[in-house]
Amino acid sequence: MPMLLPQDDSYGTRGGNLAPSNSSNGLILLYASYFRKGSSSFIVYDPSNADYITLPIAPSLVEKPDTSLRIKGFLVYGFAFDPYSINPNFTVAELTDDGGSIRVNNYSSISKTWTPGTYPANEHMDSFMLSGPSVFFTDALHWLLEPSGVIAYTIRNKKLHEFTSVPGDLACVDNEGYCNCARKMMDSGGDGYFQCKCTCRYLGESMDHLIYVRATGNAEFSVWTLDDYYRSIWSPRHCIVNL
Repeated sequence: MPMLLPQDDSYGTRGGNLAPSNSSNGLILLYASYFRKGSSSFIVYDPSNADYITLPIAPSLVEKPDTSLRIKGFLVYGFAFDPYSINPNFTVAELTDDGGSIRVNNYSSISKTWTPGTYPANEHMDSFMLSGPSVFFTDALHWLLEPSGVIAYTIRNKKLHEFTSVPGDLACVDNEGYCNCARKMMDSGGDGYFQCKCTCRYLGESMDHLIYVRATGNAEFSVWTLDDYYRSIWSPRHCIVNL
């Protein structure tokens, strides 16, 4: 990997930290924080030719103090690279709650700018949250939706779509409708906001289908597939119980 961070002194000490945020079709999205500058940014890295691009600072990283991220309920990032279009391009998106709505800041490698957008939430923002890294599938970015289900952001028409809850999955949440991970994130306040990553659920892609995985404290491992994407029809595929 090339030296993506500047040297901090004559001894070659790196002047910041790099952390992988997501990947898509061979490209890697990195989160870079710079010690001396006191700022952060995203870097898109292509390991096949060691090339990289540093993006303009994301809107959420330059907000005024009165709209600080610390008062937000969630912040998730998405990354999509489409190598099969006429003009291969990538998209970076960040979603956060914004006073009863969902705000989406979208960066396109075509326009080379961040574009903001605000979408009404179907429920009160206090009753659900988004978590986890994104999954790029059928021209849309997908995240886990608490307490159960998936939310999608279509890249071309810039719309949000909420899938119905996964059948049977609600049996794995508490009396208020949250899994253990979400409960811990909500109870931890500001620290939990920066750690929006559910560890008992997983969203991915396999054999041209979205897959949804739930692991419970009862040593049970369940897998569903989204058989009909446009009608939101899930089907259970596997259930493994350690007796």
